[in-house]
Amino acid sequence: MKYLLDTNVYVAALRDEPTFDRLVEMLARVMPHVWLSSVVEYELLSGARGDTGRAAVQRLLRPLVRAGRRSAPAEADWERAGIAQSEIWDAMPSLRSKPLVNDLLIACTARRLGAKVVTENRRDFALIARHIRHAWLSSADLAVEVL
Repeated sequence: MKYLLDTNVYVAALRDEPTFDRLVEMLARVMPHVWLSSVVEYELLSGARGDTGRAAVQRLLRPLVRAGRRSAPAEADWERAGIAQSEIWDAMPSLRSKPLVNDLLIACTARRLGAKVVTENRRDFALIARHIRHAWLSSADLAVEVL
């Protein structure tokens, strides 16, 4: 099985040492199966503060980049994400102010790779799954799955 980690999993690890330690332990078991979405890379780098923050993000992602396990959305992923965003807004007009483009692209990329999205954003990925079939689980679920 392949796994694609959502931005919030990395951010939680960068902000909290015990969470970081748990993530490192879990990743040690599944690292050959982990992929990096270029959308996640963008989100992490754009949210980093200063040269030190950007360097920390790049150090964290370097093993995946070096291993060639970084994947960008394909043309068809952009099309599918746009259609899904439109469908969601049609069904739930109250969400028009909530763009889901990054999460939609992550779901599309995961689907194309045959990967499960590891996220703490259960609500949005459950909503997206109604429009883009993909597998997702929390990091706690992943820890159980890989034991």
